[in-house]
Amino acid sequence: QKIQLIDLQTDGFKSHYSDTKLLNLLMRIHIPTHINITDLRERFMLLCEDVNADGILEPEKTLK
Repeated sequence: QKIQLIDLQTDGFKSHYSDTKLLNLLMRIHIPTHINITDLRERFMLLCEDVNADGILEPEKTLK
């Protein structure tokens, strides 16, 4: 896909309700201008569904 990974942060923790181990993953990526964001978002959501994960693909919010 030629998507560049800029930053990756992870945090492991246990669910308060079921004591299940969970992982929080935050990635900052650079998406080339030729990639259709709507298509990429749809493929990302399908991937999340396939691996039973919650995921969000949204633009980075910068403070000015």
